[in-house]
Amino acid sequence: MKLLVLYPAGFTTNEIDPDYLFECEIAKTADIQTIFFNYDAYIMGERLKLFGNLVNAADYVAIYRGWMMKPEKYRQFYNDLSDKGISLINSPEEYCNCHMFPYSYNKLQNLTPKTLIFPENEEIDWDSVRCTFDRFMIKDFVKSVKGFGFPEYLTSEMSNAELDQYVLKFKNLRDELFTGGIVLKQYVELDRIGGHTHEFRAFYVKGQLATIYQNSDNKEDDVPEDVLNNKELCLLNSNFYTIDFARTTNGKYIVIETGDGQVSGLPSETEAELLYTELQHLFWG
Repeated sequence: MKLLVLYPAGFTTNEIDPDYLFECEIAKTADIQTIFFNYDAYIMGERLKLFGNLVNAADYVAIYRGWMMKPEKYRQFYNDLSDKGISLINSPEEYCNCHMFPYSYNKLQNLTPKTLIFPENEEIDWDSVRCTFDRFMIKDFVKSVKGFGFPEYLTSEMSNAELDQYVLKFKNLRDELFTGGIVLKQYVELDRIGGHTHEFRAFYVKGQLATIYQNSDNKEDDVPEDVLNNKELCLLNSNFYTIDFARTTNGKYIVIETGDGQVSGLPSETEAELLYTELQHLFWG
């Protein structure tokens, strides 16, 4: 099978979004077929429109490289592309399995901080939370918030009213991007040198490590091979996904996040070149 990559168009143009232009150029250099689509209009409810020349779509396996989609929109995207004869690498279920951290937590709980999950509209049992955590972070099924005066962590000493107010503030900050429900994770101190943490993002294709890059400004150290190739990390139900690692103050590497590989960011052209090369090699031989 040949590789096809779909990119979002810019907001008011029929050209590739500038944030993904460098990836598209790398793909073309690697002789990978590329097309793009009306992302913003499509997200707002208009019909899917594809731009670019594609012949014999059934000969390709497709990867979307672009902005996050909520699960229900990704399902529509998957089905709309299927109607056009294009098969995305991850089904809607596979997209959710890593895009939404709770779906992978059971397989990763020995490698990641303790987590409590409260689906949307389920009341949070703060007494249970206090029995589990002293300090904890709040996020939804996909992301946390940083800045905006929101604390890095909450504590079990806070009253129910205070905690409820922080949950409300979090939901308001996430606004229409709020997804799935509330996730509370044990707060863990991360190791820092010169104010920078040790964080890494690894891309996996069909359970095999494709590439890894540093996801913070600290250029020292690497994630040990035995951590990267831990069997639990290779058993997530997805064909293309990412795992974010961080080193704690006791020197242990932990999983801090998972993501669908189609909507996980790359910091530079160097990492993009490595990823596209490995995609060709690992998935399509």
